[in-house]
Amino acid sequence: LCLMSGEMIAMSSAMSMIFEVQDLAVASPATVSRCGMVYVEPSQIGWEPLLTSWLTTLPPCLATHAAKLRNLFGWLVPSCLRFCNKECKSMLTVGIQPTDETTRVRGLMQLMEALVAHLHDEAAAAA
Repeated sequence: LCLMSGEMIAMSSAMSMIFEVQDLAVASPATVSRCGMVYVEPSQIGWEPLLTSWLTTLPPCLATHAAKLRNLFGWLVPSCLRFCNKECKSMLTVGIQPTDETTRVRGLMQLMEALVAHLHDEAAAAA
């Protein structure tokens, strides 16, 4: 690993490194090719993979309802996102980027987690 200062740090064969970046604004083509980076705009991925990942983290008492939650999200989220995009206005616009769909859906998931946190606590206490 070569640092910006020119210092080199040796890595053993058992070590691996993963870089996760928000964008490639300052990456050179050489950096991208050496590290094998692939950057995909979050808007191109959509919120469905996030839902799939989130459903795997549900507490056991809700895991049996994962299919129902997926159906509810599939039914309600697109309509809610359309409503937000067409009818809602941000109160703070200076220096703040518009919230993308993935961030809004993640916020919904965090609200759901807060609402069912007591279920997780009860299940842990019963075990």
